[in-house]
Amino acid sequence: MARLFQQPFDAHTVQPQEAFEPLPAGWYNAHIINSEVKPTKDNKSGYLQLDLEIIDGEYANRKVFDRLNLWNRGENAVKVCEIAQRQLSAYCHATGVFILQDSNQLHGIPLKIKLAVRTSEGFDPTNDVKAVKHIQDNMPTTTQGTVVVASFSSAPAVPFGQNPALPPQPAPVAPAAPWAPPAAAAAPAGSPLPPWRK
Repeated sequence: MARLFQQPFDAHTVQPQEAFEPLPAGWYNAHIINSEVKPTKDNKSGYLQLDLEIIDGEYANRKVFDRLNLWNRGENAVKVCEIAQRQLSAYCHATGVFILQDSNQLHGIPLKIKLAVRTSEGFDPTNDVKAVKHIQDNMPTTTQGTVVVASFSSAPAVPFGQNPALPPQPAPVAPAAPWAPPAAAAAPAGSPLPPWRK
């Protein structure tokens, strides 16, 4: 027996958690609401996780996730990182943020994502992000099982390439060197960096 709270928990006041089925395959209007660099289970590689939220239609407020394996030290590391860099470039082109220093620059900018449903033996079906496009691109959008032309009139207006939570960006300048993973952040004394961030 375990006493949970000082006051009794009232389940009438909290919406019960429901099991969400994956969204039907198709195009959706969305935006990135959070991003985080995480290590893989073996702590040898790392990825950028993007949390996306559907912003209109029947599935408004549903969340989907994309993982970009930008720091890989596996057998096919070069190919894996190249794919992840192309995925990241697609997000940059979709948001207009061409010079990217921090993933927060991508937050809150409307874009379109194409979802597929992935099934794996022993696991529940889940969504994979297969493509990313600019919000004004004329892509079919899945709404209540039918394909229609996307409408974005209900979302707040955001200037192309600008995250409303950040200062305006300077005009794009061609990078001086090829893209490389961000430098590892300084760790507190006595706290070694994980292998994938060294």
